[in-house]
Amino acid sequence: MAQAGYTPISLYYSTTAAAAPTAGNLANGELAININDGKLYYKDSGGSVQLIASKAGASGSVTSVDVSGGTTGLTTSGGPVTTSGTITLAGTLAVANGGTGQTTYTDGQLMIGNSTGNTLTKSTLTAGSGVTITNGSGSITISATGSGGTVTSVTASSPLASSGGNTPNISLTGTVGVANGGTGVASLTANNVIIGNGTSAVNFVAPGANGNILTSNGTTWVSSTPSGGSVSSAKVYFMGQF
Repeated sequence: MAQAGYTPISLYYSTTAAAAPTAGNLANGELAININDGKLYYKDSGGSVQLIASKAGASGSVTSVDVSGGTTGLTTSGGPVTTSGTITLAGTLAVANGGTGQTTYTDGQLMIGNSTGNTLTKSTLTAGSGVTITNGSGSITISATGSGGTVTSVTASSPLASSGGNTPNISLTGTVGVANGGTGVASLTANNVIIGNGTSAVNFVAPGANGNILTSNGTTWVSSTPSGGSVSSAKVYFMGQF
């Protein structure tokens, strides 16, 4: 309440927290105060509203804010903001900053990494023989025509044999070689002993004469007559009663 006999001087003011006057609210040199925040403003000769005092003390205040898109590929508009306003981002975010570098897509397109230039390219799948690809909004459908193919003939290589056709009978023919775990021969002679022969077909040793035995000659096994030996001297004793 003003003192009796005096006219009070009242500034342009606001009671709303954080409210600040705009340039259109003030004439040049006019003061304004926010009696909620305790902040005092004036309009300078350039037509901008400036904060000149605050009950919060000398903590400083930001008078202008602007934003730059840098190397992101984005652009900005609406800055700098001196009192209040909105800064808007536009453009396409680059791959190097986590974007795709793309602005449009068609149905079924996939993003494919390209290490050359660190880019992402757009591509759709290519259908092959007997394959159909249908690209939809947010979907890709792949289907195959036919029943997956039909066997018309089966052949075989020795020692296997095939009766042919699409339902063949596969059988073993010929002689299995030593290298494949066989003997390398098509028949075995009765009562002969089989002798290994390296990587070649096995050999045989026949029994020979009656009473022969299998002995080594230092190189291989042979059927030979056993040696009976000889007597070089002998003594004869007679037992009797005298």
